[in-house]
Amino acid sequence: MGGGTRWGLVHHRTDSGQHLVRVQNLGNVGGFQALLNENVEEALESRDADGRGVLHWCAELNRPEELLLCVAAGMPADEADEDGWTPLHVGTAHNHSACVELLLKHGSDPLKKVAGSLNNSLHIAASRGYVECLRLILQAITTQDVSTQGVSTQGVQEVNGPGPVDIPNAYGQTPLMRAVVAQHSVVARILIETGANTKTRLERTNECLLHVAVGNGDVETCKVLLEADPTLADLSDNVCQPPPPSLPPFTYFY
Repeated sequence: MGGGTRWGLVHHRTDSGQHLVRVQNLGNVGGFQALLNENVEEALESRDADGRGVLHWCAELNRPEELLLCVAAGMPADEADEDGWTPLHVGTAHNHSACVELLLKHGSDPLKKVAGSLNNSLHIAASRGYVECLRLILQAITTQDVSTQGVSTQGVQEVNGPGPVDIPNAYGQTPLMRAVVAQHSVVARILIETGANTKTRLERTNECLLHVAVGNGDVETCKVLLEADPTLADLSDNVCQPPPPSLPPFTYFY
């Protein structure tokens, strides 16, 4: 994301859209609601230079009350900006758990992917070590039937494919990989307890998660991994098939 201002929508159809965001920044819930009631259509259509709407700003600036008003007014909870970021992605990236909880309750897809990186909200929370957001997202995933509730099913229900907590991003990294790479041992433990696969490997180097934790000098994550799966200590980095040559360069993507 990038390019937008925190103080108003750069691209808006009328001044009312810009004022909505300014009121939101000030935390004037009553004023926000009054403007929203008067200018619902303008608010629904307002976008900044990156295609973000008012809900994105509510999530970024941690305004759960205004966010709830917007959803009640008919703003779609899962609308993406030009880079594929939904309000849930934005709220998760800023560790705004109250907004994350509201968005999930109002239909935001916890497995929807950002364009390019293909990170979902679990990847984002795991990469940054945001425990409360991670727990909320995991709860949303585990309490709904992904095959019937409108949640993204790409890579979830395939034969021998990964489960919801093990969906890889564009670089082959699962949320657990992201947590281990970023040295977030608490997040790693939570993901493992939720069923994350401890034997996943980095596609470029074929290293297992314990290789990564040892290489980082991350004692706590090493303990978490070995407690969950002692056999990791016996894995070499060439047990599995080597990655295909078409894989993109490896990167620790945040």
